[in-house]
Amino acid sequence: MRRTRSDLLDEYRHADFSKRLHLYMQYRELRPEFIEMDQNELKSGVPEKMPGSKRFRKFFTCTFGKTCSFPGRA
Repeated sequence: MRRTRSDLLDEYRHADFSKRLHLYMQYRELRPEFIEMDQNELKSGVPEKMPGSKRFRKFFTCTFGKTCSFPGRA
């Protein structure tokens, strides 16, 4: 079964960070739509699946194994 453009955009909309990255890399022709979707989520301040603070905190915790501090902050 071949996935349609609509199916891929819907899958991206409901995917987690890792899945979105894979879809973005795999479907070059849909990148403008993926970027627009991400920008709209950032403007609204509420991502589809979870709040932004939890979304990125989970990414940093899983990636680095501890809470990261940013330059200039204690």
